[in-house]
Amino acid sequence: MDTELIGKSWDQLANKQQDVIASFYRRCLEIYPEYKELFYQPADELEHAMKKIVKTIALLARVAGETEVLHPHMTKLGHKYRHYKLSKNDLLKFKDVFLQVLKEFCDESCVIVWDEAFEQHVIPYMVQGLELSMPDHLKRRLVDLQTSTRNQFLGTVTTIKKTALLAEVILTLPGNDQLIAMLTPEGVARLNLVEGGEVYAMIRAPQVMLMHVDTDLKVSSRNSLCGKVVDVTGSVINARVLIELPGGNILQSLITRDAADELRIQIGERVCAFFHSKDVTLAVRA
Repeated sequence: MDTELIGKSWDQLANKQQDVIASFYRRCLEIYPEYKELFYQPADELEHAMKKIVKTIALLARVAGETEVLHPHMTKLGHKYRHYKLSKNDLLKFKDVFLQVLKEFCDESCVIVWDEAFEQHVIPYMVQGLELSMPDHLKRRLVDLQTSTRNQFLGTVTTIKKTALLAEVILTLPGNDQLIAMLTPEGVARLNLVEGGEVYAMIRAPQVMLMHVDTDLKVSSRNSLCGKVVDVTGSVINARVLIELPGGNILQSLITRDAADELRIQIGERVCAFFHSKDVTLAVRA
């Protein structure tokens, strides 16, 4: 995704930015009149709402390459609009209308990168927010939790199995993906983990191994998550692979360029990501 082009394209619209948003709003209601009740607001509130939309899209343009900022913001935004009963299908409709309008203001290359931005960074994380059930204090944590770890998922503790030396914690993510983390009983107590509670799981990208979904190999790793490849970038040394999981989460793997070339990983294909339970770090905020 060309994050620089996203920022430049939005800047080039200059005083037409409000026109883009207003046109999106109008066309959305023309194509999908069932949303009239959803979007109806008094005139003064409508202007305020339009300014909010401009701010959100401007944020995407400014920090499209800074996923640690963008992803939590989009997840929080999705959670904010849960009361509208929106789904991923609704967000896809909004995206299509926005891109239709954008075509009238910028060229095809601009539309393509905005399409990629919505598919990779806006819709998956807004869906995650729409599907989450979080108390207010955890909503705040979603924005406050910032670490160097690229893979950060908020899940619900399903099971805690303790032995004298270790504790196995099973988390359920949106889309019913499951993660297994191994830590000490002292760690469980320190984090105050309980079944049904919500906690962050963090996995370093270099610890995530990849295989094609149709491989006949068996692995010893406890964690196996399969999804669709949505982006492959990197350098002559490393390759960064982004995988969209069924629940909308984006899992990132950092592998060598040689490994990526040998696997011949392509955007759109399904792969499985593997990582050890000991490589899953759990976190909550005090």
